[in-house]
Amino acid sequence: MGSQIIKQTLVDGKTHEIDGHECAPGKYAVFSSVVDDFTCINADREELIEFFMEKERTRIERMVDQVVDDSRIKTQFTKSFEDAVAWARTVHEDDED
Repeated sequence: MGSQIIKQTLVDGKTHEIDGHECAPGKYAVFSSVVDDFTCINADREELIEFFMEKERTRIERMVDQVVDDSRIKTQFTKSFEDAVAWARTVHEDDED
């Protein structure tokens, strides 16, 4: 599943504590099913956006680094630039009319 945003509430009528931090009711937490733990707590709307944007930035940086680093291991599904140009021309040749 990945990450789930959950609105923090009282637990058994009390505020809950995670890693020494009191979880304020009404704020938001992110629970990861990958690590089975909270990866973000006490967030408001803007903090949630920033949290997920940073995760996405890290994912994109890894992807770009794999392409930029010439020593990376090539996979069977990687196209050369020449192959990609030929494929794009084939797919869009009717668009030129």
